This record gives sequence, C-alpha cells and structure tokens, in this order.
Amino acid sequence: MIEPDQETPRGSSGAGFSDSVSVAFGDADADVFGLLRLELEPGSPGEVSALALLFADREPVVTLASEASPVVEPAWTRLEAAGVALEVVEPLAAWRAQLTTPGGQLELELSSASPPLEISAGGLDGYAQLCRVRGTATIGSSVHQLECLGERVHCWGAIDWDRTRLARTLSAWLSPKQALIVAAVRPEKARGHDVEEISAQLTDGESVIGIEDARISTTQDGEGRLRRAGLELWESDDAVYPRRLGGEAICGSTLIFGGIELESAFFEWHMGEQQGVGHCDLRRRP
Repeated sequence: MIEPDQETPRGSSGAGFSDSVSVAFGDADADVFGLLRLELEPGSPGEVSALALLFADREPVVTLASEASPVVEPAWTRLEAAGVALEVVEPLAAWRAQLTTPGGQLELELSSASPPLEISAGGLDGYAQLCRVRGTATIGSSVHQLECLGERVHCWGAIDWDRTRLARTLSAWLSPKQALIVAAVRPEKARGHDVEEISAQLTDGESVIGIEDARISTTQDGEGRLRRAGLELWESDDAVYPRRLGGEAICGSTLIFGGIELESAFFEWHMGEQQGVGHCDLRRRP
C-alpha cells in the first residue's frame, strides 16, 4: 500500500538505481501535450537530470534531456534542474510543476483524482495517480489556458539493461474518474510479448482494480516511432471477456536520456464508447 511518506526519495538498492518523478498531461482542446521528469541518482552528493517534452499543434516545441548535475540535499518537496521544477504541495494529493525554457513555459497545478496505482515490473517499483491539471502553457507569444487530465508517476529501481530488451509504460486517462497504468519489461532473449513481466492496474477514481493478465501490442513505423498500441486486460482467470483498448499516436519524440533511448508519445485511446488521451514511454538500449 502506498503511503504519504513514499513521496520522499527512495534509498539506493544497487548499481543503476534511480528515483524519478514524472508529470504528464494532454489537453486535446488546446492541442497542447507535455511531459516533465526529474531523475535522481543517490550519492554524496547525489545527481539530478531533467527531461521535458512539450508539443503544440502536434509539433515539438521543447525537447530537453539534460546532463546530470550535483544536488546536495535532494527532496521531492521541491526539486529543480535545467528549467524543470517539481513540487509536492500535499503528499499524494496536490503538486505543482514548472517548465522554463526559451522554447516554452509551463505553470501547472495538479490535484489527485484517484488513489495510487502501484507499479512493479522488471526491477521497477512505484505508483501513478490520475490527476486534474490546470495552468498555462506559453509558447512564443501565445498563452494557452489548460484544463485537462494527466498523471503523476513516482518510480524507482534499476533495470538490468544487459538482460533487458525494452521497457514500456502505457497510461490512459479515460475520464475524470477512470484511468489505467501498465508497465512491462521484456527480457533480452524473449521472442514475444508472452514472456514480458507486466504490472497493470485500473481505477474508477475511488478504488483500484487489479489486472490478472495484461497483453500489450505496439506498432512502430520504419524509423522506430510509436504509431499504434493495443491493450487486452483480463481482471481474473475466470473473466469471460477482457477490457480492450486501442490507441493511435497524436505526437511524440525520440531522444537519449540517462544513456537509454526513449521513445515518448501521447496517444488518443478508445475503450468501447469511452475516449481519452494518455502517454506511452518505450525505453531500450541505443
């Protein structure tokens, strides 16, 4: 069970360990989508690196992946690097996020719309929360008012990239009360999706629904960019039908962050008659 004290930095558990917090949002009406992430590497001093992606009219206006810089007293109460700032206002309930770059600026306030959804796959642990997001995006001379759904994810651990082919995290924000998070790690010698280690949970805004079996498919173009994704979610072994989601990429970008190639994209999702947006990360060795 996730408790408020887990909003603090996690202790190291070996080589390659990192502790990251991400904020992602998608305002389809404003056609603005964004991802902010800070990643801590423990030590004396520790190091922090920043990632920022901002899209407007489906085109990238900010693509930032900073080098690690020293931080003497890291704390998620407020942490800042390379123009990205993340702040905890109330643990597991309210946060702020800022981006200050020549290409664009963000001022965001987030409030939780769900209990934490736990993540545990391939050496990674953590939690995600569906959020209501309000704020502004300043791009050039244009100021966009934002009011949409998004997520905040706190994740820690170490992926053994000598034994791992790829790691994926997919999320869908289907309504102010319904969202899901799926994390999957595929071993290096795996031939297909069936041997991935997968963690998946749904929320209806008040409770968390565990998924017994989750099956993921992703389609990429000739340059390796994410284009489509499908999810099949079985709540239990005796379930008669799965929940099925299909998604198409709205916008995305590829970059190197922390020595790993990251393909990050925002998706439009469909589940039955429901429609929403969400985010997908695909990580692999360059």
